[in-house]
Amino acid sequence: GSGNSSAASNSTAVSFNSSSRKPVFSWHYVHCPPENECLNNHHTCDNRSEECVDLTEGFQCVCGQGYKSEKNQCVPVCSQGCVRGSCVEPDVCRCNFGYVGANCSIQCQCNGHANCAGPDKLDQCLECHNNTK
Repeated sequence: GSGNSSAASNSTAVSFNSSSRKPVFSWHYVHCPPENECLNNHHTCDNRSEECVDLTEGFQCVCGQGYKSEKNQCVPVCSQGCVRGSCVEPDVCRCNFGYVGANCSIQCQCNGHANCAGPDKLDQCLECHNNTK
């Protein structure tokens, strides 16, 4: 008799709620019903740079919008590039000292001693560095 033995090993029973058409899981024996770790926030994905994808068993973290996978990490992408700086958030560059602009390609006119107020104020030098006044 293998006819009825498989029914006893089932862990969940699924029925459909007629009003919402969503599956309704009920508790049977010793196994838990399937969990959506993404919806329940039981995942280890970085909420800033990754998106959680629910799998039949467990979950998977994938890079979110504005990020790409690089060396097993999700790193931000700056579509405009960062010529003299680094991409710190999607489409946001942190410029190196003495450079400004969306892609950090504009050099301040402060003789390399200060940052400037912005791309439209290249000669408005901020705090001086390198022992200058």
